[in-house]
Amino acid sequence: LELLRVDGASGTPGVERVQVEGVIADVLEHAAAGLNARARVRVNFVDSLPPVPVSFNALKLILLNVIENALKYSPEDSIVRVEAEVSRDLRGGSDGELLKLRVSDVGDGISADDLKRVFRPFVRLADDTIEGSGLGLTLVRTLVDMCDGDVSVRSEPRQGTTVFVTLPLRAGESAGDVVP
Repeated sequence: LELLRVDGASGTPGVERVQVEGVIADVLEHAAAGLNARARVRVNFVDSLPPVPVSFNALKLILLNVIENALKYSPEDSIVRVEAEVSRDLRGGSDGELLKLRVSDVGDGISADDLKRVFRPFVRLADDTIEGSGLGLTLVRTLVDMCDGDVSVRSEPRQGTTVFVTLPLRAGESAGDVVP
């Protein structure tokens, strides 16, 4: 149902110019109350971030799922770090730029075997006492793919987890252009 809200049942999310800072503020406002997101999440923008050509709801769902997972699977008094920066897009000889987002926690981490499964539907790892459906990272991967981006996870047991989301900023656009 969330996916239908993002794409209007068309199969692709609508594109607008989105300020990442505003999306993150909205996520922290709407994160599950018991996770204490405002107090625990530290945000760092390495660069001044341009508006991103993406659906606001798609980016919100991506960040909400990743940040809530980091909060849920970390000690209650720990900090979750959200970082964003702009870098050159070196994929396929492109001369554009990318928005790179990182969400890092200090939780129990994920084993190498489980890392291979994290984006599969209904996969729940480790602690079954933590609320969830096993669809959050599946939704994240689907939305990131729809936005022509990439998502990956790095983790080791007892070392925490970092989720990387990369979205294209599209070369040659002016601030008012919207990519179909």
